[in-house]
Order: sequence, then C-alpha cells, then structure tokens
Amino acid sequence: ILATTVLALISPLFSTKFLYDEVLVENGAYYQNVMLAIGLIVGTQVIGLLLSVVYGVTNAWFAPRMLHTLRIKIFSAMQPLSLSFFTSKQTGSLMARISHDTDYIYQFFIDVCPSIIINAIKIIGIIAALFLLNAPLSLIVLLVSLVTTIVITRFYKVQHSIWHKFHISSHRTNS
Repeated sequence: ILATTVLALISPLFSTKFLYDEVLVENGAYYQNVMLAIGLIVGTQVIGLLLSVVYGVTNAWFAPRMLHTLRIKIFSAMQPLSLSFFTSKQTGSLMARISHDTDYIYQFFIDVCPSIIINAIKIIGIIAALFLLNAPLSLIVLLVSLVTTIVITRFYKVQHSIWHKFHISSHRTNS
C-alpha cells in the first residue's frame, strides 16, 4: 500500500515537472531526452500497477481467511453459553447479528484502514509538495479545503442521521 501510494505521488513529478522543466526546455538538464522521460513515466506507472496487483492478490488471499477465523472465534466464544441463552433468542436474529457484525469488522480492516492510510499519506505528500512549489498558493488551497471540509462535515451529520435510521430498520427486519 505504501509503495503504491508513494509512486502515485512521485508519478506526476515525472509526467509534468520533469518533462516540461528538464526535457522540453532548451536549457534543461535532459533536453531532448524524451525517451528517458517516457521511460520514467511508463516505468512508474507499470511498477505502481504491479504493486497494486500484488496487493489485490494478497488481499484476496488474506481477507476470506481473516473473515473465516473471525467467525470461528465468535462461534467458539458462543459455545459455553447456556441453553437458556439460545432458547430466549431467535436463531435468525442471532445469526444475522453475528453475520453483520463480522462483516463490519471485516470491512473496517480490509477497506477502511487501508483507505485511511493511503489518503493520509497522499494528503501529507500533496501538502508538502504544494508548500515546496509555492507557499502562498498552498495557503489559499488549504483555506479552500478547510471551508469545503466544514461544508461536507455538516452535510455528513444529516446523512448520518438518515443512515442511522436505515441501519435500525435493517436490524429490525433481520430479527
């Protein structure tokens, strides 16, 4: 994940800054070495693609095993419970709750955590690159981003209440 994210941050440097400032400008250090620039651009894209494929294959191998192990642990933890616990609960509701809860845990570790890591690295890298290129413009971009974040956060609060109502009705339907 980290290597793919770093390559995604570095790739624009080869495809824009290096190409326009060093290859296509007469006084650039690599003037008229277009093939070198193309090789760097294509090379970073291919390496990023290969790393993404390796991550996808690893994730496809690991994710079902993690979900299986998690369900086994949950059902094993339920084994010592008394018979009265199971007779007082509806079987379908209990199974649905276990299934939903394990799916939520699975999604958190497989989808949410990697996305948070990737996006945090990208944001930090982009902010650092912006400040290295042009600090005043970076401050304007950060200000606009802050306003956008505030607007999205307020919208999210409304969405969250709607999602909560949906989630409650979904659990009532399954029980």
